[in-house]
Amino acid sequence: MLACFKRINDISYSIKHNVYIDTLIQPFKICLTNYRRILIVLIVYLLLFSLFLTGVSIYLTTIFYFKDSPTNWSNWLALSFLGVCLAVICSLGLRGASVVNLDLLLTYLWGISIFIAPLILGTIVCFDFYDLMYTWFIHAWDQNTFLEVRSLFCETGTSLTKCSAPSSAASFNTTYMSVWCNSKYSATDCTTIRATAIGSAVSWGRQLAIVIAALSILALLVITLSIYVCTKILSANVITESMNDIVNYILFLPIGGCIGVAIYLADWTNYKNIPYTWLSNVFIALATAQGVTLPIGFIAGRLKKQFLMTIYMILMIFCITGLGFAGGTSLVYAGLISEVYQPDTSDAQQIACYKKLTGCCCCETDGTCPEWSTSDVISLLVLELKIAGVIACSCMIYLIGAFIVGGFMRKSLQNYKSDYV
Repeated sequence: MLACFKRINDISYSIKHNVYIDTLIQPFKICLTNYRRILIVLIVYLLLFSLFLTGVSIYLTTIFYFKDSPTNWSNWLALSFLGVCLAVICSLGLRGASVVNLDLLLTYLWGISIFIAPLILGTIVCFDFYDLMYTWFIHAWDQNTFLEVRSLFCETGTSLTKCSAPSSAASFNTTYMSVWCNSKYSATDCTTIRATAIGSAVSWGRQLAIVIAALSILALLVITLSIYVCTKILSANVITESMNDIVNYILFLPIGGCIGVAIYLADWTNYKNIPYTWLSNVFIALATAQGVTLPIGFIAGRLKKQFLMTIYMILMIFCITGLGFAGGTSLVYAGLISEVYQPDTSDAQQIACYKKLTGCCCCETDGTCPEWSTSDVISLLVLELKIAGVIACSCMIYLIGAFIVGGFMRKSLQNYKSDYV
């Protein structure tokens, strides 16, 4: 009988104890549920944005597709691939948030972190390209890659005739344009038809650029909020365990970015009397420095060596400082180059030929490109410096993140005893 009463008392205590524990953790359950709901909403927006980006990129790929000139459509095809990757990551994150799968949430967390720099770069390019779009359209208008664009915006039946007048004629020599139009079609309205179509196409392109830039800015905000919410759902231990390996893999992106910029700016050494040719060497040095720093951080995390982690963080500070210098210098020079570099007409045309710009008529004969003015060429050089500066500053985000992760890892290694075994 006494054993029976004791068993009843144990059960009663257990029930009361569990109820008490459930009462204590109930607010945390509610809080976790709210974070999950918020995260799901954020992921859904990113998923819709990625699908929109993919759809627009595929549409532009089909418009600019021309098998003998892959430059235009291949860029849009690459952008559609990035959109698909983001959509896949969002799908994994949506599943992880729905069932609270830590592995999927970690994949989503690190996956969206990769897209921060490309979105920043894309947003800046959209705003800059807004100003350069007319220049691009007017020089490329009569090219085969613009056939579908002309079909959309030219008057019916003129995309292959009056509306496809030579770029040089329509842009720089109205008299020649009139003669060309009269000799070809016994008409004088080619210039008007072409200018009207280009104006409509540029307006459409600028509206599209503004929409993509605005959505990209919102996507950056959503990614920032998603990272914050993920840190609330995932425990600090779970995130810390995956930090070292994942961050070291992510750091291949800024290395690749620096190498790409170095190659991008390497052509400047072939231009006459142009300043800032040393910027390419700076980016090569930064890529090399990061390549040396990266394995030190990886080894320090694997071997649990606090001393190596300290060296890693010091080297990372130098890399961050170097990227800040390169990025800031590129952006400052982008604003100054139009004042400090005034090439004569022949030098500007040689730059246009070396870049193989669209619409050049005479590069293969006498090495000149009268279609591109000096101001147009300078605008392209400004854009190149801006892109270099934005890439450098974007790469800093990854390195600052790696430095913070290194600080967490170093702190966790302070009491680690394996160094003394």
